[in-house]
Amino acid sequence: MHNKIKEYFNVRKSDSQKYYLENLLDWSLNKLKTKLRESRREGQVGTYKILYQTVGNSPVPLVLSILALEPEKVIFLVTDESRTWLDVIIEHTKLRPSQYETRYINFSSMVDIYEVIKREVSDNDAPNAAIDITGGTKVMSSGAALAGAYLNIDVLYLESVIEPSRDRPTPGRENLIRIDNPFTVFGDRKLNRARDLFARFDFIGAVEILGPARVQVREPQIFHLYYHLALAYAAWDDFNFDTAYKELRNAIKTLEQYHIHLEWRPHLKEQLRILSLLENMENTPDFELYQNPEKAWALIGSCYANARRRGKQRRYDFAVLLLYRVLEMLSQMRLASWKLDSRHPSYSELAISRDELTTRFKEIQRNLYRKNYREQELPQEISLMQGLALLKALEDPWADSLDLERVKDNIDQRNSSILAHGTKVVTKRGHDGMLKLVQQALEEAWKIWPAAEMEWNAYRSQFRFVVGETRIEA
Repeated sequence: MHNKIKEYFNVRKSDSQKYYLENLLDWSLNKLKTKLRESRREGQVGTYKILYQTVGNSPVPLVLSILALEPEKVIFLVTDESRTWLDVIIEHTKLRPSQYETRYINFSSMVDIYEVIKREVSDNDAPNAAIDITGGTKVMSSGAALAGAYLNIDVLYLESVIEPSRDRPTPGRENLIRIDNPFTVFGDRKLNRARDLFARFDFIGAVEILGPARVQVREPQIFHLYYHLALAYAAWDDFNFDTAYKELRNAIKTLEQYHIHLEWRPHLKEQLRILSLLENMENTPDFELYQNPEKAWALIGSCYANARRRGKQRRYDFAVLLLYRVLEMLSQMRLASWKLDSRHPSYSELAISRDELTTRFKEIQRNLYRKNYREQELPQEISLMQGLALLKALEDPWADSLDLERVKDNIDQRNSSILAHGTKVVTKRGHDGMLKLVQQALEEAWKIWPAAEMEWNAYRSQFRFVVGETRIEA
């Protein structure tokens, strides 16, 4: 074999490939297969059903790749010039006609090459495919590599050793390597997918992607940040304020530690402050909470922002339920300002007499329900519509700003929903009507009893979730 290798280096360069294929192929192939077995054990190179090859003017590396990898089918990407080498490749690989196909490409157009490979991979639906970019022009190899990286299929290259004193590859020293996919190494594809899920408010789906990626990618800092944000926002959407606070605090620590997305820090810290108001909320009596405007508005703002997100997802039934709850909380907050606990109201501390309040309450109810009116005394547990009627009777400025007929119509729609007491599905039109009503109610309540010295729109913007480079409207 030593003499054959020596002769290989001595023949004219134009004859070297022919000499290699006729005298050195089997010996080099055995060495290559030994290396390939080790690469497969280490998970560096896989087993492939389909092998795409860019064909240039050097058939030897393509023949070696085919014989070593033993794919079920080979798809050759050729130009008018390189197709002349196909006969040589077929002769030495002994591929049957059913085992290969040929695709003609424009060797000077990376876009054309990318498009052909993308279409081929899509048509063949072949997860066990690889692209061998050893042959062909630089443009062909670049286009093929780009397609492989984007389509997430293995990109292979037959590495050769060319000694400085010689002008051709050294036989037996070839090695098939898989080129690292930068999208996988740095997690770009996973991060983009997670951002898409953020934009759709699917934070649990984002967690499922970001969690494993944190230990898979080379630079996981951004994944740690998004992971804690996703956990925080998922918990906030579930009204699990304690977990949301803990994970948002972790997100801010990550942001500050790695100096990434520092522009988010003021917004996230304000959100952390809001969540701190709601920690251990289950241990706070409702009446006490609604007497504290900061805590009450933190809860109301959270519920309203949640409703807006459900509306953007077109989950109108859930959105309307949450909007109803916002109205109910606004009513409970205003009742608390009159020292009335909606669960256990005591009317004795009011400036107005019980008899006068009862008379006014009944009159408002009678005008509202008309023929469906059923006379009732002052309630022992106050529902939403009863609360609004009581507030009207007390001449509360917030209740006076509301049209109770309009409120009742929207509440009736909620009550007929399949998620409440009926069988109907809430439409976009129905949702939009309820949203407009609640927006007005929020603005009026904020004017009367705000939690901070700012406009309502400025306050509600604090509940927007940061996503990618923007903030999603809440």
